[in-house]
Amino acid sequence: MKKFDGVWIYAPGNHDWDAGQGRYHSEQELQDFFQKPWLERAGGNLHLTPERTYGYYDIPEKNFRIIFLNSSTSRTLGEAYYLFGNEEIAWLGDLLEATDPATNVIVMAHYMPHPMGRWTSSKPVEPTMTQNNAIMDLLSEYAQKRTIVAMITGDSHTNDYARYNGVNYFISQGYGWVVPDLMLPTNRHAFFDYKETLCIDMIAVKPATREVHTFRIGAGGADYDYEFTY
Repeated sequence: MKKFDGVWIYAPGNHDWDAGQGRYHSEQELQDFFQKPWLERAGGNLHLTPERTYGYYDIPEKNFRIIFLNSSTSRTLGEAYYLFGNEEIAWLGDLLEATDPATNVIVMAHYMPHPMGRWTSSKPVEPTMTQNNAIMDLLSEYAQKRTIVAMITGDSHTNDYARYNGVNYFISQGYGWVVPDLMLPTNRHAFFDYKETLCIDMIAVKPATREVHTFRIGAGGADYDYEFTY
């Protein structure tokens, strides 16, 4: 990662926690390994939350703020897949309130709270759905007075886009397989062998025209590109 000429933004998800020995990594362990190495390169623009794995990264010359969330554990609700904690949602609300309304805000997470994030029939329902609704309600509230570009996630093994209550939601696919018996027919799956086929979504934001363009490189090709405005 350190060979990458930029700053790595890390939003932990369900595959980042198990240490392989029946225990979860602590947030501090994940922050030390994935996030702190970028502090010096970020030049004061990477803001980490003490002993947490959520924070934000500012790009002042572009008037952008990238908020990255932890979607898989909570100090108040316990360790679980697909869970935004109450304390994290409160932190996000405070941060959005303090953000200049003219700043372009992108929210990134591994798990998609919008219902299209349920890419198989085996997703948990509670308390995940309650937290999903809380995140979406919060973003909708602040989209009325802040420039919310989009919420961008992975996890769902699909490429999908939806707009809900003034907020854009985009899922970037990173892996292609879904067990057929669990597959939801409404999702767009581009199946491929992840060991042999590159799959990257490049996302370009044009503040002058308030446009977002996503470009699929690899499996699925241009058929999985999206364009939307904010």
